[in-house]
Amino acid sequence: TEDIPDALTLTASLGGIDILSYGNTAGDDIDIKASTSINIEANENVPDAITMKAAAGGIDITAIGSAGEDIDITATGSSINLKSTEDIADAITMIATAGGIDITSSGNTAGDDIDIKATTSVNIEANENVPDAITIKATAGGIDIISSGTDIGDNIDIESTKSINLTATNDIVV
Repeated sequence: TEDIPDALTLTASLGGIDILSYGNTAGDDIDIKASTSINIEANENVPDAITMKAAAGGIDITAIGSAGEDIDITATGSSINLKSTEDIADAITMIATAGGIDITSSGNTAGDDIDIKATTSVNIEANENVPDAITIKATAGGIDIISSGTDIGDNIDIESTKSINLTATNDIVV
């Protein structure tokens, strides 16, 4: 009942600490709740220093807040890897129900690119009715569009229900 930062401390000077619940009905959970923050920190230098695993079911991470109260994932000096093994069309989904989605690479050496690769197709679709609904822009360097297929129909098709405009400061080579 003392109002200090470490009012309750569990310490194992040797070995670990296990918290187990063997319930088998809804509500037989382990709940960790605080009227302030919850901090989890591990100091072992191993690839899986903190592991969250659901042996069955999923994992939900929800932040119910306002602008600026975000879910931030930061890897300082390491990488962030998202991987899904479910074989469905939307195995990894990013959805912004309001606002946009930005993908930025701030690298400055060769290979610090944004690569989008698929063993099937890559589809880009925009639904905003504006003249530049899809923009591909290189602020330096050029743009290559290459079709390496050898089958009939492995073409590059540019179609428009209106006109096609090609503009160049120098020559247009066909």
